[in-house]
Amino acid sequence: MAVRTGKEIRNFFVLLVLTASVLGNTGVCYGKEPEPAPVYGKDIKDGSYEVEVESSSSMFRIVKARLNVEKGDMTADITLSGKGYLKLFMGTGKEAEAAGEDRYIPYVEDEEGAYTYCIPVEALNVEFSCAAYSKRKETWYDRELVIRSSVLPEYAFWAEIGGAEEGVEEQEEKEQSVKELGTKELDRKESEVKGAEAKEQDRKEQSAKEPEVKGAGAKEQDRKEQSAKESETKEQDRKEQSAKEPEVKEQDRKGQGAKESETKGRETTEQSGKESGNGEQDRKEPGNGEQDGKEPGETGALTPEVLDREDGEYKIEVSMEGGTGRASIVSPAVVRVSEGNGVAVIEWSSPDFDYMVISGERYLPVQSQGNSVFEIPVLALDKEIEVIADTVAMSSPHEIPYTIVFHGDTMRKNVGGRGRLAVILVLAVAAGGAGCVFRYRHRKKHDGDT
Repeated sequence: MAVRTGKEIRNFFVLLVLTASVLGNTGVCYGKEPEPAPVYGKDIKDGSYEVEVESSSSMFRIVKARLNVEKGDMTADITLSGKGYLKLFMGTGKEAEAAGEDRYIPYVEDEEGAYTYCIPVEALNVEFSCAAYSKRKETWYDRELVIRSSVLPEYAFWAEIGGAEEGVEEQEEKEQSVKELGTKELDRKESEVKGAEAKEQDRKEQSAKEPEVKGAGAKEQDRKEQSAKESETKEQDRKEQSAKEPEVKEQDRKGQGAKESETKGRETTEQSGKESGNGEQDRKEPGNGEQDGKEPGETGALTPEVLDREDGEYKIEVSMEGGTGRASIVSPAVVRVSEGNGVAVIEWSSPDFDYMVISGERYLPVQSQGNSVFEIPVLALDKEIEVIADTVAMSSPHEIPYTIVFHGDTMRKNVGGRGRLAVILVLAVAAGGAGCVFRYRHRKKHDGDT
C-alpha cells in the first residue's frame, strides 16, 4: 500500500469538509420555490378581498387580513391575535422614534374586541418593514411583513397583468355608458309622466264640457255597481282571513310545543348535571355562574414571564390539574422564545376543545385536523397558571378550569434534525482523519524499522 504524504492527507480533510458543507445545505438548495412576481394596485380590480399576511415574528401574528383596492390604491385591514401593540409605523423602529405622531397607525377594536390596523400597501408578494409599539415594554420592535396574492380569486385580476391601465380605461368607459343610459332612461320617464299628465288634463277638460246631470237610471246603475264591488271586496277579505287563521293557529301550536320541549330538555340537562357531579358538586363551572368572584370566562391576570433565554425553540415539561381527569396535555411541550417572551404549543389529548382563555384573553386552535392545539403565552415558570378550556364533547359546550405549570428546570434547547446531522458529520470527519493519521504513522514506523 502506497504511503500517503502530508499534502494528500490535508487534501482528504478538505474533501470531507466540502462534502459535509454540501450535505448541510441540501435542505436549502432543493425544493425551494421561486418567489412570485410583485402585484400592484393597477393589476387588481377595485374591491375587497381576503388575503394572507406572513410575519417575521410569532409575537406579531396576523389572524385575519382584508385587502381593499380603489383606482390602483391599496390598503389592508389586519387583525392581530393579541392586544400587545398600541400602534404601528410603516418603516423601522428607529424611523418610528424620529417620526411624528401623525404618521403612526393606531389600533381600532372590531365588533369582537380584537385590535385591527389599516395599513397602506404598495405591492403584494414584496416584503416591507412595519414597526410595532409594545404596550407593556413601551418600545418599538421591527417586523417584516409580506402580503401574498396567491389566495386572491382569478376574477380579481385584470385580463393581463401589466395591461391593467387599459382595463381601468375600459371600466371608466363602462361607467360612462351606464351614466348615459341612466340619463336617457330618466328623460324617457319624465317625458312619459308629462304625457300622462297632459292626457289627464285633456280628459278633465272634456268631462267638464259634458252635461253634468245624469238621469236617475244612470245614478242607480252606478250605485249598484259600487255596491257589488264593495260586497266582492268584503267576501275576498273574509276568505283570506279564514285561510290565514288555521296557519296562525298551527304556527302558535308549534311554537308553544317547541318552547315546552326546550324547557323540559333544559330541566332534564340541569337535573342530569346535578346527579352526575363526578365528585365536583362544590365546584361551579366557569361560564355557568361565578367562581371566586370572577366573571364567566375570566382567569386571574398575570404578566407574561420575561424568559432569560436566547431566542430559539425549547422543550419544557408541563403538568396540568383540574377537570374530570379524562383530558390531558402532551408533555414536554415546545416553547418558542423571542425577545424575552415565550409562546408554548399546547396539544390536548382530544379534538373537542374549541378555545382557551388565559389571563382574560381567548385563544383559538391553530390547526383544524387532529387533536386541539393552541399557542399560548408563557405567563410564568414554576407557578400555577389558571386557564379555561371550552369543550364541545358534552351535550352543550362547557368551560372547564385547569391549572398548568411550566417546570423551568426542565427547559432545554430543542436541537433539530440539521443540528444532529452536523454533529454526526463532524464526528465522522474527525474519526476518518484520526484513522488516516494513525495508519500514516504506523506505516512510516514500519518502513523505518525495515
